[in-house]
This record gives sequence, C-alpha cells and structure tokens, in this order.
Amino acid sequence: MIQLENVNHHFDGQIVFTHLNFSLEKNQIHALIGKTGSGKTLILRLLASLSPLQAGQITNSANSIGFVFQQNSFFPWLTLRESLELTFQFKVEEVFQDIKKFRLETYLDKYPHELSGGTLQKFNLLRAFVGRPDLLLLDEPFSHLDIVQREELHHFLIELWSQKKPSMVLVTHDIDEAIKLSHKISFLSGNEKRITASFETANEEKSQLYNTLYNLLKVDLE
Repeated sequence: MIQLENVNHHFDGQIVFTHLNFSLEKNQIHALIGKTGSGKTLILRLLASLSPLQAGQITNSANSIGFVFQQNSFFPWLTLRESLELTFQFKVEEVFQDIKKFRLETYLDKYPHELSGGTLQKFNLLRAFVGRPDLLLLDEPFSHLDIVQREELHHFLIELWSQKKPSMVLVTHDIDEAIKLSHKISFLSGNEKRITASFETANEEKSQLYNTLYNLLKVDLE
C-alpha cells in the first residue's frame, strides 16, 4: 500500500497542499498532471522521504525506491561502464545482461558528453530498473527530449516496466504522455492545493480524456 492521507504542506509561508490524498496501486503506473508549481515533484519527494512530512499520514510499504530525474545523473569524468560498475558493484553482471538485452553495449565506453540525451536517459531508466525497486518515481524524465527521442523512450519505458512491473509515479506536463503511459492519471490543482480528479485510462475514451485534462489545466491557469 502506498498512500498519502490528508497531507498539508507549506513552504516559505505559502500553502502547497491542503488535505491532499493520493494512492498508488501495486504494479501500476500512476501519472500526476498539474501546472508548474502545483507540488507534483513534492509528492515524489514525500514518497521517497526526501522532504519531511509536515502534517497528515504517509503509508509506504515499498522496500526499495528508485528515482529518475529530468537530466543525466552520470559522473561526467567516468565512462558509463565505470559509473555502472561503481554503482552496482554487487549486481554488475545483471546490469550488463540487461544492457546487452536492449542492445546498448556499444555505448558503455563513452563519456556522458559523447551521447545524446535520449541515449543517456535510456541508461538512466535502465539503471533505475536494475535494482528492481518496488516503487519507481519519475520526475518529468522526457521533458528535455525532442519528439522522436520521447517516442522511443516511451516504448523503452513500457518494455522495462512490462518485465519488472514496479509501482510507478510519473510526473509530467504532457497530457498525451500521461494517457499513453499510465494506468491512472490524477490532476493536481494548484488553485485548490489538492488532487481534484482522477481517471482510470482504460475506462476513458482517449480524446475525451485529453479534452477533460486540458480543460482542467486551462481553468487552473486562469
């Protein structure tokens, strides 16, 4: 069970959340949509215990948590092989097996600056999955990529998830991305300081769901 109940949070005297509730089903991908500054990333930080809980309750049964950020997080002075060997000293064989499975071994002896953003993010995703986390948190992992790279990474993410099936929370500003990748979408209202709507993507007509989320965002920005 992964759940936030009646969470209140403030920052520098400004209310971020009031009576926020959020729950994540096991082995599902749950997307969070909302305008900039609404607190989407803060939800990830609370789930990962990177920010203190000020009021409310968090139930998190995950034994291990992975995090994928927007930007490359490899050491610039090490090749990808060296970074992975340093990170996964006791799981290095498993890492390299997955790398071969996804035909990425030709990039191992490259430095981060020698690779495209899309290739680096493939390694970031793969690295996050290798530890087999129960919970994987993704903070806009595709926002800095072009449309072709994003499309490729979407397929890569789904392929990784289908093999290991962790519970996942995906923060994104991209409505199409949320609909395509997730089982459930929650809308976080920056005006009301809480989640005001949630949708099961399998139960919704895609164009209608897009319009609903678009209108929610539009109203919240007014």
